[in-house]
Amino acid sequence: MSEKKKIGSYEVVKTIGRGSFGVVTAVKDHQGNIFVVKQLDMSCMNYKEKRNVVNELKALIEVSVHPFIVRYKEAFVDDCILCVAMDFCPKGDLGKYIKRKKEKKKFIPEKKIRRWLLQIITALNFLHDKKLIHRDLKCNNIFLDEHERAKVGDFGLAKILEHTEQTSTLCGTIGYMAPEVCRNVPYGCSADIWSLGVIVYELISLKQPFKSQNSNMLSVVQKICEDEPDPLPGNYSKELINLCKWMLKKDSDQRPTARDLIATRYLQNEVHSMKTEILRSREGS
Repeated sequence: MSEKKKIGSYEVVKTIGRGSFGVVTAVKDHQGNIFVVKQLDMSCMNYKEKRNVVNELKALIEVSVHPFIVRYKEAFVDDCILCVAMDFCPKGDLGKYIKRKKEKKKFIPEKKIRRWLLQIITALNFLHDKKLIHRDLKCNNIFLDEHERAKVGDFGLAKILEHTEQTSTLCGTIGYMAPEVCRNVPYGCSADIWSLGVIVYELISLKQPFKSQNSNMLSVVQKICEDEPDPLPGNYSKELINLCKWMLKKDSDQRPTARDLIATRYLQNEVHSMKTEILRSREGS
C-alpha cells in the first residue's frame, strides 16, 4: 500500500487548482477536519524576504479571526515552499456561483445579495478599522461556507506576492481594480469599496461591468477610468442599484466607507439578524 502524500502534518485529499498564490490543495488534519493549503515557491527569495513574508503571515493569522473572513489556521515552510493553511468553504466562491446562475439564465434573489453584501461589508469594516486594505477583492475571493455565508478570503496575499516574481499574475483581477489603482496613484480603503461595487454589479447583472470585448488589458483600464458600465436590470430595487452606483464612483472621495454602507436604511434591516448570527457563530467556535 502506497504512503499517503502529505503537506507538513496534513494528509492531501485532492488538488483543487492553481490560483495567483500558487497550488491550492484540500487537506485533512489528524482529526479528519478539512482545510485548504495554498503553496508558494520561496526559492527565489533571499533570507530577508522570506522572514518578512513569514512575519506578515503571522500577523494575518491574528487578524483573520472574524465570522466573515476566511480564517488562516497556520503558515509553515516545507522544503522552500511556503504553505498557508486556512478554513475550507465547501460551497465554493461567488465567481462559480455567478457562473452557475448565468448558465441557468436565473437571476440571484435580492434578499441573498443583500445578505452577502452586509456580510462582506462587515468584514471590510473590521479590516479598514485596523487600517488594513484587502487589495485583491473579487468574486473568486469571496467564499461560501456550509451555511452559504459569504467569507472574504485571500486577505493579505496580494501584498505577500510583491515579495515574489508572481505579481504579474494579479493582472487577471484588473477588472476589479479602482481607477486610482489603475492610474498607479496612492490609494486607500476606498479601493476595496470600488472592488465591492464591481462584485455587487456582477451579482445583479451576472456580468462584469468593465469587460473588454478582446480582453485587452489597456482597454479594460480605459473603461474603468473613463466609461460608465451598462445600466443594471430593473428587476432589483432602486436602493440596491443606487448603492452599487455609489460604490462605483470614479472619484474615491465620493465613495462611501464600509461604515457608511452599514448605516444605510437598506442594510440596517439586516443588521439585527446579522448580530444574532455573529453571536451564534462565536458560541459555536
